[in-house]
Amino acid sequence: TDSAAQLFGQAWLLDSTNNEVFWGYGLVYGQQKEFDKALFVLYKALDRDQENARLLTDVATSHLGRFYEQNDPEDLLQSKKLLERAVLLSPDFAGASYKLAINSYYLQEYGKAWEYLHKSLLQDKEIVTENFVAALLQKQPDPQGVYQQ
Repeated sequence: TDSAAQLFGQAWLLDSTNNEVFWGYGLVYGQQKEFDKALFVLYKALDRDQENARLLTDVATSHLGRFYEQNDPEDLLQSKKLLERAVLLSPDFAGASYKLAINSYYLQEYGKAWEYLHKSLLQDKEIVTENFVAALLQKQPDPQGVYQQ
């Protein structure tokens, strides 16, 4: 991540209007768990590209990360709003559906979590983690019976 941050710094010096630089910085800050910084630059990128489902999902992911650390329900609600918009823009983007499953889990909407999980599986079978499925199974059985405890 340090090398990436240095490269994005150089890219910003070359072209401070390049939206990809803000997006890249946001991803680096997110990896470093500096979610306030990540959200600051990701929202700058989002201001310039509001119809990008992947960018919306990355902003939502930083909100989820900050929720994990600070347990602020506002981050969870904002994440959900962004992810729902990403799914509307790109219904086949597995990342947004999977993050919505995680978001629904934390909102204790387990039926919705299963719904989004199965939707993400149809799009990308590799996206699902065993830890998340196990946690969800502890809350509610899989309505489709794909996963068992």
